[in-house]
Amino acid sequence: HIFMVLADDLGWWNVPWHNPDLQPFMPVTMEMVHNGVELDRHYGFFACAPSRGSFLSGRFPLNVMSQTADSITDALFGLPVEITAFPEKLRRAGYATHAV
Repeated sequence: HIFMVLADDLGWWNVPWHNPDLQPFMPVTMEMVHNGVELDRHYGFFACAPSRGSFLSGRFPLNVMSQTADSITDALFGLPVEITAFPEKLRRAGYATHAV
């Protein structure tokens, strides 16, 4: 199984494996981190859409989304059609995929 989490606006101290005060409230999350892989030196882009596009495409955020468009009025939406997203590559490899 592959289980990945991309969280927007989540600070370093907002997870129980860095903040002991949160550990009693998130035991399952603690177990997943201790039995899996924590990428603790990898940060998202300063805006959520490029981070998500980068995660789905495997490309740097600047190579995925328009950085010159205004995000409220005229931003381009979605990944460029020529990019094969990570879930599609997993499906082709025989995995079932789901996003929440």
